[in-house]
Amino acid sequence: MFRVSLALAVLGLSAWPSSAQAARDQVASTRKPTAEASSPIDAWMKCTECTEQDLNAVVKLGPSAVPRLGQILRDGPPASARQAMQNRLLADYRNLKEFEKSHPQSKVPVTEQEYVKTYMDNFDVRYRVRSATALSRIGGAEARTYLEEAQRAPLRADVKRAVGEELERTSGSKR
Repeated sequence: MFRVSLALAVLGLSAWPSSAQAARDQVASTRKPTAEASSPIDAWMKCTECTEQDLNAVVKLGPSAVPRLGQILRDGPPASARQAMQNRLLADYRNLKEFEKSHPQSKVPVTEQEYVKTYMDNFDVRYRVRSATALSRIGGAEARTYLEEAQRAPLRADVKRAVGEELERTSGSKR
């Protein structure tokens, strides 16, 4: 249910022009999630076979998790996570090319650059969609604002669809 089909290129979300955003970032900087709050979020972002229990652990954090989830929705994975994933993908590609040498029938059909870009885009989408899901389940005005801003941002179609579904889920909710 929480797996995302990830095969297209991601459009960047580096800048969302919004004075509301600046105000929210200022408030969020005084209300950063604790290290305790980060652990379930990290687990939710990184899980492979996610369960409702993984999501519920994030939802239990409540409003304290909203600034970090909103930042992930807006900016994608943190730089450290991106770098770790890129390093892993480069190593995976090298291993595939090495395997190809002894198995000529198993040609790697893409360049290293295409391989890394495809899977990095997928990685970005996974973080954004999971953030949207958690924000809608936590609810509240601040979470909804992050979702609304994401809906107006230049997102890949599957991310935009997921954000729209999560906004519908929160419609009428008074959390």
